[in-house]
Amino acid sequence: MNYYKITNDKAVLGIGTSSDFRKYQHKHKILLVCNEQSAQYIQYKDILYRDSWMFPISTDRIQYEDANIISI
Repeated sequence: MNYYKITNDKAVLGIGTSSDFRKYQHKHKILLVCNEQSAQYIQYKDILYRDSWMFPISTDRIQYEDANIISI
């Protein structure tokens, strides 16, 4: 299992794992667990975060916060 540090410009927001990656499924309009290569978001507690290296988003239905997500 890989771990990821979630930060913004001011502080560390949390630590996520490879099982916290999510992608949006259009057919059922839900978020699914996925691997790092197809991840659009990472979930920490009830908040979704997104970094520029992630797979492009495909919907505007999901609210997320921009963050730096770094493998540790």
